[in-house]
Amino acid sequence: MERKILFCVYHDLSSEERSNEIFKVLNTIGNVKLISYSKGNNKKFKKDRNKIIRNEKGKNYIKFLLKCIVYIFCHTKLDLIMLHDNYTSILIPIIKLLHPNISIFYDSSEYYPLAEINKVFKQGTKEFYKGYILRLAEKKYIKMVDIVIAANNERAMEMMSYYKLKKQPIIFDNSHYIDEKYDIGTCEIKYKTYFEDNRLVFIYAGGIYYDRDTLELVDAFLKNKNIARLIIAGNCDEKYYREFKERISKERGINIHYIGIIKRAELKYLYERAHVGISAFKKITFNNLYCASGKIYECLLLGKPILCSYNPPFIELCEKYGVGIASDDYNSSILEIIKNYKKFENNAIKYAKNYDRNRKYSELKKEIERILK
Repeated sequence: MERKILFCVYHDLSSEERSNEIFKVLNTIGNVKLISYSKGNNKKFKKDRNKIIRNEKGKNYIKFLLKCIVYIFCHTKLDLIMLHDNYTSILIPIIKLLHPNISIFYDSSEYYPLAEINKVFKQGTKEFYKGYILRLAEKKYIKMVDIVIAANNERAMEMMSYYKLKKQPIIFDNSHYIDEKYDIGTCEIKYKTYFEDNRLVFIYAGGIYYDRDTLELVDAFLKNKNIARLIIAGNCDEKYYREFKERISKERGINIHYIGIIKRAELKYLYERAHVGISAFKKITFNNLYCASGKIYECLLLGKPILCSYNPPFIELCEKYGVGIASDDYNSSILEIIKNYKKFENNAIKYAKNYDRNRKYSELKKEIERILK
C-alpha cells in the first residue's frame, strides 16, 4: 500500500536545494503532496503537477498556514507529515490535535535559539515579533514530533540540549551537487575576462552581507591584487553593497568582481573554471557558528579546494580531509592556498571521487521507513 505523505515547506524550492533533496527521498517512499509557494527545480514537480498545492500569490505566510491547516483537517489518512524549519512549528500542536497517530518529521535546517533574536532583528520591528513567536513555538512544540533532522553533528548536540529532546536529531547534511547543465558557449563569452591572466580565481557565492564576512574577504584580496581574483555571486544588503563599491573604488580593486544573482548552472561553470571556493560566516549566532553551507560542498564536490572562516564544521572538513584552509585570517589563507595549491587540489579531487551522494538519501529513507512500520 502506497504511503501518503504531506510536505510543508515555506521556502522557495527553486533555490533551496536541501528541501528538493528531501522531496526526492519522500517520493521514493510514497505519494507526496507539497504545500509551498514555489514548484522548485526538481523534475518531479514538473512531471506530477497534481502533487503540488501552490500559494499562487507568492510569499504569503498566513495563506501558507491556512492551506496547510485545511489540508491536514481534510485528509485523515496521512502516514507522514514532513515539516521544514520554524515557519511550520506552529502546525505541530494542530497536527497532534487532529491526527495524534500521524508521524511527524521536523527538518531543522537552521538553528535559532530564542536568546539570540536581538542579534538578528531590531527590537520592536515586525520581523522581531514574528521571529520571536516562531522561535518560541519551535522551542515549545519541537519535542512533540517523532524525529528531528539537523544539518550536522554540532547543531544536533546543541539542539538536543537547548530543546531538551529525548532523542538526538538524525543528520541530513547540506552536501549536494549542482546537477543543472550550462551552455558552454554562453558562459565562456560571459565570463572569459575573469580567467585571462595568471591570478588564482576564488568564487564566493555568499553575496555581500555583514554576517558573511564579505568586506573582510575584500580587504584580503585587495592585499593580493596581482596573484588572486575574487568573484562574488549572490544577493546583497544595500548598505554593505555601498560600502563594497566605495572600498573597491578607493583601493582600485581590479581583481574583485560582484556579478549578482546568477543561475545555478552558471555557478557550476564558474566553480569548474575557478581554482578555489569560499564560504564564510561571522560567529555572531549559534546558527552561523555551526553552519556548513551547501555552497561549500557544491564547489568541493567538483574537486575544488576551499577557503573558509574558522567555524567548527569547516575546521573538521579542512583538517580531516586536507581540502583547504579554515581560518579568519583570510590574507594568510589566500597565500597558503596559492603556495600549496596542488596539494589541496589533489585532496579535493580525492574527496569528490570518494563521496557517496546517495548515502544520506538512503539513511533518511531508512529512518522514515523505520518509523512508519
